[in-house]
Amino acid sequence: MKKYLRILLCLGLLLQNFSFIIPVFAEEKKERLVINSITQGDTELEIIDDVYQVHNLERLITHYTLKNPISTKSYRLETIGINSSSVNNFSGLTEDYSAEDWNLRLDMNNEISYITYKLYDDKTNELLDTCKLTFKFTNFNDYNLSNSKLYITEITQGGNIVSPNEKGYEFNNIQDITMKLKGENFKENVIYPLYNGWSSFDLEREYSGKELNDGIEVILPIKDKEWHSINYRIYYEAFEFGIDAKPISCKDDYYCNFNYEFKEAENVGNYNLNLSYNNYNNKIKNLREYNENYQNMYVVSSQYHNNDNTLNLNVNGKNYLNKDYNVNINIIRNKNIIYTKNISVNGLLLNNEYSIELDNFVSSKEKTYDEEKDKYIIEVNIDYTTAKLEYMYGYLENYATVDSEIFFENGKKNLSTFRGDGNYYFISGVADTNKDAFKKFNHVYLRYLGNEFDENLNYDYEFSYGYSDNQGGLEKVEILKTGSITGKILNNVGLMFAVDNKNNYRYPTYRLEIKYNDEIIYYSSPVLDLVETPTLANVSLTNGNNKDLYLRMDDYTYIATRNFPLTLAISGIGFEDKKDYTIEFSEGYWYEDGSDDHTMKEYTFKGKDLNSGKAKIKLSKKITDNIISADLYVMYQEENGFGQGGFTINFVNSKDLIPNIKQYFIDDASDLIKNIKKNTSVEDFSNNIEVINNGKVKVFDKTGTNEITGNVGTGMIARVVNEYDQNILDMDVVVKGDVSGDGNISITDVVNVAQHMADVKKLDGVYEVAANVTDTGSIGVTDLVQISQDVARIKEVQ
Repeated sequence: MKKYLRILLCLGLLLQNFSFIIPVFAEEKKERLVINSITQGDTELEIIDDVYQVHNLERLITHYTLKNPISTKSYRLETIGINSSSVNNFSGLTEDYSAEDWNLRLDMNNEISYITYKLYDDKTNELLDTCKLTFKFTNFNDYNLSNSKLYITEITQGGNIVSPNEKGYEFNNIQDITMKLKGENFKENVIYPLYNGWSSFDLEREYSGKELNDGIEVILPIKDKEWHSINYRIYYEAFEFGIDAKPISCKDDYYCNFNYEFKEAENVGNYNLNLSYNNYNNKIKNLREYNENYQNMYVVSSQYHNNDNTLNLNVNGKNYLNKDYNVNINIIRNKNIIYTKNISVNGLLLNNEYSIELDNFVSSKEKTYDEEKDKYIIEVNIDYTTAKLEYMYGYLENYATVDSEIFFENGKKNLSTFRGDGNYYFISGVADTNKDAFKKFNHVYLRYLGNEFDENLNYDYEFSYGYSDNQGGLEKVEILKTGSITGKILNNVGLMFAVDNKNNYRYPTYRLEIKYNDEIIYYSSPVLDLVETPTLANVSLTNGNNKDLYLRMDDYTYIATRNFPLTLAISGIGFEDKKDYTIEFSEGYWYEDGSDDHTMKEYTFKGKDLNSGKAKIKLSKKITDNIISADLYVMYQEENGFGQGGFTINFVNSKDLIPNIKQYFIDDASDLIKNIKKNTSVEDFSNNIEVINNGKVKVFDKTGTNEITGNVGTGMIARVVNEYDQNILDMDVVVKGDVSGDGNISITDVVNVAQHMADVKKLDGVYEVAANVTDTGSIGVTDLVQISQDVARIKEVQ
């Protein structure tokens, strides 16, 4: 009964007496919000006397259902807590929603907190429903910090205690600082997150109350000479409560900055550190740094760091004298010293960036990442001055990346709206498209291209399918395919998967993991958000010979020869057949002299033409030699639909791709290759054409689908491919005198030419060009005579 009353309460109904029961059912068809449950992780909160019992500090997740939605409406749910709120927008779809309110906070100063949910019509701002829930923090006394204190008790550099002056703290060397913190009255068995505040609060690490009460040390690695300000606080980011660190010189009871400055003293040796790989492909490869909590952190990957490619510690010194200095190095992992090296180095060498090889130091990586175990500290002491740097070993290799792209038809540029990040692990992004995408196309293509993977290594990959909860999590993962690939192929060709949505998920998600020796080097996880509204799908381009242009898969641009204006065809999903839709089209051209010419036009198409891919736009310009490229952009944005996408066409002359062609002639104006003799084999034809960058030419039938291995014939397609067998450009083939397309000259060709001259049956296109063996521009008697002489074996057509 209590659960039923709660539901009625969230429906905004006031049950004062029995007489209100009938109106409740009379208003059943209005939009109403029902709170199904509140969870922390996978655990549903217990309810006692209509109060949700909160036992720990995990985030709260609200699971709710919108009853009686109107499909054409958009809704807004505002969730309001103590000093915080969150907003979720959604359309009127008849399904459940789960929302994780990342900004939601309970009141840590009180055991009882309240959260209010308000449902609005997002367009009219009409309040449709409201409900207020009560929460009790059951472990309030354990986490209450009102009597707890945290102090900075000591600050040292190089083992020497530093005291403040009237400004704060001053240091003579740009080296790491060690701060000792001590707590009072923290609960020993409770885990507290310690944050350091620079411009914002960042997690230092989590400590038990016992560790804080006993005292801890934190390191500040600083490399620039300017004023800094920092404070430490215990702060639960899910709750609005915190306590600041109290520096020993601070008189303020609540808030005080720890101010400090570095001043470089004359003739005092100082230094900084960096890491590099030794003997990586017979050269030094510097490690990149990334910033964690405003500290410089290196990433060391097992892909590079091994017994053949060890680590170098590089010391960049200044003001050291011409004498020997003791250099002591310790590598610390999980608070244990796991490597030590002691050497003596002349100061002049230290001043000249001295590299110290860490003697084949390679540590094994845990299969499961652990922040503390996989974080290494290199501690260096020179002349009683200590500096430290940190690195993570075997985590994510920050050189290699994977880019993902969605295609609804292979080789056609996707126009589905990209909404940015929002999927699990926040790699890749979300693409909005109509819910019928998989019905129209059966499956879509996901294509992944690597960047900076080692071309000499083999990598394993795992491709999986699941659904996103739209809050950073992936559920019900199913592995679809595993395999291996070389770094060279991954960087230049990539991986392509045809995928479906067999479980009919609202947010189908696909994850690709690239691994090396079981280490995840990188991953990518694009999500499709299947919406009710119509969306654009893709665009294709054809030239004047009605041949499709190929989308280059390395940069998603097109290549076209300079001939006649191009035509693009736009396709979509879910448009109403008889309704008119406005498409905006931006057309821009770039010229050799650096100038440009851009125009924006609007086109109106019927929905049926968009759904069938027959919505066509002709480019306005004929491409001349001074035009380098064109940037095109298609956009549809209305209240009931969307879709957009841009792409580039790079214009070339045939000699740009085939610079040394001698035996044949390429006519850029007609996009064809001619002067080919009869009975020329595909092998001889291809061997006589040299394509740049290790490319080649293949021959296909006139449909462009079946590869030819015999003789070359008129009407066939000569396809230029790159060294990875990816299509670049198609040209029509013309064999002199062959108008039947079999690659030979026979009586059939004589008859066809004669019928053309007698206006019985006209030849056109490449067949007309093939019949004009004299190259005069039109078919005449001389052409018929020469073709007849060839058939009679009197004189071959040359």
